[in-house]
Amino acid sequence: NVPLVLIDGDEIVGAKQNRIMNRSLIVPPLTTMEVSVSCTEQGRWHYDRTGDRAHFDYSDIAADFSTRRNKAHDLYENDSCQSTVWNSIHDLERKTSFRSRTSALHDNIINLRSKLDGYLKNFHVDYGQCGAIFIINGEIKGLELFANPSLYQDYHEKIFRSYIMEAIVDYRPKYCSDNVYGFLREISHSEFRTSPSKGIGRH
Repeated sequence: NVPLVLIDGDEIVGAKQNRIMNRSLIVPPLTTMEVSVSCTEQGRWHYDRTGDRAHFDYSDIAADFSTRRNKAHDLYENDSCQSTVWNSIHDLERKTSFRSRTSALHDNIINLRSKLDGYLKNFHVDYGQCGAIFIINGEIKGLELFANPSLYQDYHEKIFRSYIMEAIVDYRPKYCSDNVYGFLREISHSEFRTSPSKGIGRH
């Protein structure tokens, strides 16, 4: 009865393989529609009928930052991003020395979940916060901005874990050399391209 918000990198698990959203999307109320996704479990192409896994289920996991970034780059260039997503997951497994039986991104994140949550405890949501800038190894890696504080709070932990994963697998202690205010000023003066969306609003 209300719009459904789906965020870039959101994972759904089950069915014939786990998948992530390729783009953020707002699905109108009382609507059925196809959405663009990428497979994040290259080694499974069949239903897992243990429990209720024949259907997709909610996951509290989002794709790690590198996978999201690489996927977004390909989509921006209008390229197919599926092989890029798989390659990014293989790269993550190499860096963490962990191998999932089905090359599932989900398994890789669960493998480091306790370490991720240990970092996450240090980052709290401030009153009115609707986004965050992420700096890793002295570099600004990304800006995540949501329409309102309530929506941001729903995604705070997912988004932070996606960047913390990057900090863990590519740790190089270094002070920030980037100018955060200059970065924001540059964005505010940028030209924004829009494209049609299947859902509410535009990309």
